Amino acid sequence: MKFNNQVSRFAFLSMFFLYLNKDFFNTKSPAKRILGHQVINRKTEKPATELQCFIRNLTVYLAWSLEVIVGFINPKRRIGDFIGNTKVVVSEKEKLISIWTDLKSTTIKLNFIGLLIIGGIYFYGISQLIPIMN
Repeated sequence: MKFNNQVSRFAFLSMFFLYLNKDFFNTKSPAKRILGHQVINRKTEKPATELQCFIRNLTVYLAWSLEVIVGFINPKRRIGDFIGNTKVVVSEKEKLISIWTDLKSTTIKLNFIGLLIIGGIYFYGISQLIPIMN
């Protein structure tokens, strides 16, 4: 993949950051909403926090091949679930449009803003390290 300038590199990394945070709203990614699943905290049985969801999804990037192996060994939980202390449970199925409803009714929490700022700085730094390819 060629990156012509810093803006396109930053845009690519920003999209990756959004992928890592796909479970932020009501702990359901778009696919989880349609299939009727939700990420919860293993100890409290309540919806997982934004940080737990971020850690859970980060392991896919860092150890994808190990995630596949662990998925075959233990199909109920993956490495990200062990590290983030989460699990995926069955919940009610929702239409994809429910994301907009959640966005409208969400109050922005301090940890959400913190993760966005830290993620933005982190991925901006990485975008500076990626060499420009011609």
